Amino acid sequence: MGQFLQFIYPYNLMKKIALIEDNYYLSENLKHLLMVKDYDVAVYRTIESAKKGIAKFNPNLIICDISLPDGLINNLIENLRKQTIFHFTPIIILTGITTSNIDELLDLGISAVFFKPMQFADLNRAINKLLIKYPKYMYKSYLTKTLEKISKLYQSITYV
Repeated sequence: MGQFLQFIYPYNLMKKIALIEDNYYLSENLKHLLMVKDYDVAVYRTIESAKKGIAKFNPNLIICDISLPDGLINNLIENLRKQTIFHFTPIIILTGITTSNIDELLDLGISAVFFKPMQFADLNRAINKLLIKYPKYMYKSYLTKTLEKISKLYQSITYV
């Protein structure tokens, strides 16, 4: 019943942001600015820590750098998109690399790209717009998942 109520009142969930950024000063500044805007922020500095932490934190939005000490973010995004719970989660890329392959990232379902240095007001506007759209996608995802469960249950019924 609790899960159903979360989808009736989706704006109660719009508080969690995962920030994947290896630059300590940038990540701490962004974390502080987002917390002032009343978001719950979890910071991950490596892809490995993000893999472990995001599953537990269950963010409503992910902000990440492309290049981290342990590799590029592409594989993590691809793996997240394969999971039903993160299939529609908005992802914002922050990058200082202007030659990175943005088209490849857009194919993975990136919602927005910001080049460093960026203005926090612009980033905040993008976050607000994406979080307004998020409940619609999550509700659709929830219904799809529920229909899949019903279909499996229906198929498992044996008639005598």
